[in-house]
Amino acid sequence: MSARQLRLLSGLTLGVTCWGAAHGALTDNLGTSPKAMSMGNAVTADPPGVDSIHFNPAGLSRLEGNVKQDNFFGASVRIKANFHQPENFDIGGWKEDPLAG
Repeated sequence: MSARQLRLLSGLTLGVTCWGAAHGALTDNLGTSPKAMSMGNAVTADPPGVDSIHFNPAGLSRLEGNVKQDNFFGASVRIKANFHQPENFDIGGWKEDPLAG
């Protein structure tokens, strides 16, 4: 195997590995409780019902009997964003924000 083929194979392997991890991280917060999301995920001490498996598994011991819980929430993901540079922008000698232009 040539050095070029080895670099290509290494790059593809790294890219595929990182893509899966990033995809998993996105769904990590989307699949949790709407109640917890509305509280900024500040429910570790008192997790909401069955969703305690995500926040604090010890909270499952407080459930009694057979428990079934269904959640529904809608998500709107927007990729487009606008950045604006405030007047008199100056941080450490930088006068122009590269994101705002």
